[in-house]
Amino acid sequence: MAQLIPPARISGGILVTALTAGGDASIFGLQPGDVLHFLNRTPLDSLDTLRKALAGLKAGDPVVLSMERGGQLNYIAFDSPD
Repeated sequence: MAQLIPPARISGGILVTALTAGGDASIFGLQPGDVLHFLNRTPLDSLDTLRKALAGLKAGDPVVLSMERGGQLNYIAFDSPD
């Protein structure tokens, strides 16, 4: 699998391989091939880490997601949903 992924600017992260129809990820503009690196400064190295970071959020908390697409680093900012 790693050989199919273009080189990333930051090592590690979580590769987005697919989106669920009507899921929240598409609302925030995530696409297959994106690599998620940080959620509010928490390094993302596994789905378990992502789930724990999301579970620790309260409704309305500010969220900044650091992601990489096509070698470009991007940030997605939003408030935690209810």
